[in-house]
Amino acid sequence: MRPRYRQGNQNVWEDSVLPVHQAGQVKLWEGSYTLDSHLTLHPAPGHTPGSSVIQLKSGSDRAV
Repeated sequence: MRPRYRQGNQNVWEDSVLPVHQAGQVKLWEGSYTLDSHLTLHPAPGHTPGSSVIQLKSGSDRAV
């Protein structure tokens, strides 16, 4: 394949992301997304578009 990006990101989309997407194993979301009763994804805007953080809740314990 011909590199589409700088060498540090060479063919990342084609090699690692596209096959997972084509296999139907990608879940796209906007805003927050609840995975289950303990795990929630939240947007973490900054210099990288699409960044997110994951929040874990278990009883009175919390982690981000």
